[in-house]
Amino acid sequence: MNDPFAKQVFEDIFRKLRTGASVVEEGNAEMGARPQSPAPTSLKARLQNWARSQLDVHHSMEVPARNLTPGSRLRLSLRLPLSWQTRTIELTLPWDFRMGKPIRLKGLGRRLGPWQGDLYLRLYAKLRP
Repeated sequence: MNDPFAKQVFEDIFRKLRTGASVVEEGNAEMGARPQSPAPTSLKARLQNWARSQLDVHHSMEVPARNLTPGSRLRLSLRLPLSWQTRTIELTLPWDFRMGKPIRLKGLGRRLGPWQGDLYLRLYAKLRP
């Protein structure tokens, strides 16, 4: 594409599809204007977000494919990182479940004082029974 205007239009469309953000913000309706990045958060807010992310646990697991339909009830035994304990959880797959998409299980992550992280569980189909 040699036309800069056409190139800008396609870049804006793809950016909107990737991020879901509006291409032109209110009050900034110039042709080809780029959206402004959000205002930087305070150091305290960034540290809180970082600490919260350290408490979250990400875990992947293979499950028989017949059990991976939205609405299915599963009982899973997990061995979480940095822990010798096995934890058994029961969950119902959400209606928008897709293989590989993380399922957030609130409060099942690491614990530090009064703070409790979340478990982000990714389920995949087991190839062999």
